[in-house]
Amino acid sequence: MHADPRRILAGDASETRIWVLALDAHGDPVPDGAPLFAETTLGRLTERSALTRAGVARFTLVAGQGQGQGEETGEAIVTVRAGSATARVAVEIVDPNALGVRISAAPDGPPFDLPAERAEAARHPVAVDRAGVAEASGESYTMRFDLPACLSGRQAQAGGEGLTFSLSHRAAITLGFALTHVRIGEHPLFTRGDHEAEVRAEENRAVVARVPGLLEEEYAALDGGIEQSFVLHRHPAPGAGDLVIEGQFHTALDARRLSDEEGIVFLDGAGREALAYTGAVVRDALGRETVARMALDGGRVRITAPGAWLDRAAFPVVVDPLIGDPTLVAGGANWSGKPALAYNPDDDEWLAVWQDNRNGGDHDIYGQRVRPDGTLGGSNFAIVAASGLQHTPDVAYSAAAGEYLAVWKDDRNGNWDIYGRRVTAGGAVTGTEIAVCATSGDQLYPAVAYQPATAEWLVVWNGGRVQGQRVSLTGTLVMTDFLISQNTAQNRPDVAANPEDGEYLVVWHEQSGPTDYRVRARRVGADGALLGSELQLSPTGGVAGWPRVAYNGNDDEYLVVWQDGRGGNWDIYGQRVTAGGVLTGSNFAISSLAGDETLPSIAWDGRSGRYIVGWQGWGLAQRVWADGTLDGGPVDLTAAALCGPTTPTAR
Repeated sequence: MHADPRRILAGDASETRIWVLALDAHGDPVPDGAPLFAETTLGRLTERSALTRAGVARFTLVAGQGQGQGEETGEAIVTVRAGSATARVAVEIVDPNALGVRISAAPDGPPFDLPAERAEAARHPVAVDRAGVAEASGESYTMRFDLPACLSGRQAQAGGEGLTFSLSHRAAITLGFALTHVRIGEHPLFTRGDHEAEVRAEENRAVVARVPGLLEEEYAALDGGIEQSFVLHRHPAPGAGDLVIEGQFHTALDARRLSDEEGIVFLDGAGREALAYTGAVVRDALGRETVARMALDGGRVRITAPGAWLDRAAFPVVVDPLIGDPTLVAGGANWSGKPALAYNPDDDEWLAVWQDNRNGGDHDIYGQRVRPDGTLGGSNFAIVAASGLQHTPDVAYSAAAGEYLAVWKDDRNGNWDIYGRRVTAGGAVTGTEIAVCATSGDQLYPAVAYQPATAEWLVVWNGGRVQGQRVSLTGTLVMTDFLISQNTAQNRPDVAANPEDGEYLVVWHEQSGPTDYRVRARRVGADGALLGSELQLSPTGGVAGWPRVAYNGNDDEYLVVWQDGRGGNWDIYGQRVTAGGVLTGSNFAISSLAGDETLPSIAWDGRSGRYIVGWQGWGLAQRVWADGTLDGGPVDLTAAALCGPTTPTAR
């Protein structure tokens, strides 16, 4: 049962569609014409009953009460009944005048495809043999789920430590996962070895009751990989704290945590992304969702669902990451993402760049010009379409050259290197590709800024430590690459240019422990010289990461923003830094809405004297004055469709 959209405005003109999929005891669609009945706790339903067709029925929830009876706000719980069976979904009805309200359009059809779902389950059935081992084969993998002897009472087979996931076409790519602990706050629910259990098969799922009636661990065999689910059937200790799920990976691959949303990627011996363990979505019985936090310490993974969210949830609650090929589990066969933008003031337009696998298999880097009214200039064009993977691009514009420099990480040489390519203001690639850093080891997550004082670009990246390289307007390397920080365990750098003083500010996050991430910065001269000492912007012992920085030429200072977990969920925080490297004031919250706000971006608008800070979450942004005060509340962001197979159109 789904509501689309899940959030609507109070008032008689606002509505959402409630889609219901009704199945019989065998999992097949109920006969056409079966009656379903609905009721709601808030708003009104335009129909109280509906008949099924191919198992699907639709209801319409209107926010207002009708006849001018007011505009109630709150959470509407819609309940649908078919005989003795019931299902519920939550819809948020919000004040139209509230700041930061974002509403999606209602789709024309149901959000599920029954024939495809049934066919997928039939293609990848799970079988349990006489020894109690569950096995399944997908399109590109095999799955095995076995319990160790301490749980099953039988002699453990080799490798019998929970899930074993193997890619069929690459024998060396194997990932094992063993659940070790589950707790609510300080209350343990499961510790490996405490309970005897056995595996059962349910169509394309392997299921084990870790704590009967309370906690189940499930593995569903899908086309692209395995959906791992932890199902909590009831709340065992309301108010006790977070739900924490801990497990151990067993693999020869190198595990790298990306973010809560992206999860963990596993690299093979050549540094290529071989497997992905995606971020975990937490979903309750009413369809409400949040993103779990994910921490990695060696081979140990910790997934944390916020306790405050659980206390408001309707049970059962499901936590479900995906395991599989990085491309398939992340976005399917035609996936694009990781966009970056640069502004061209000469033509008053932007260049958007992103990673794109429209050519099949490997990702390439594409670009698109965007006019100030949101229309597109020309078509998508390939900036690089080389063999191997090209990922995580960034881009900056040079007014002196009338060109952009796009940079990305590239694995064509068997490990991740940093490459770049110049692009004219008109959207044509020019010159040859630039090997910014092509050395042994992995070079990751590049960022670039243009320095008018020297007519050069500075590219920074993570090679274990934060490094930099100057690039001339003709695309030549000005000097050898240099270290910006001597410390290790650093990631996700960003850079902003200060043309007034001929300097840059480089920012990154540094991991000092499994749950200790801090934001740091360093001034860098236009000649590559390190200036002053490293700055720590976020508190020690906190969880802060993914920083971004912008320079304010009006006041000769920077604003650094990042995602921060000090409030119990991810919020966006900021810190002002003078051009001389002095922190101005304290950290301040830019967004602390309910739920998670992550992956910030920032730009400075000198005409209005404000920064604009965006983030992933509700598709919102916040305007920030130069002194750090917020200009009103969050604003809704809308965007054109930049990426298309041929000539794109705005949607």
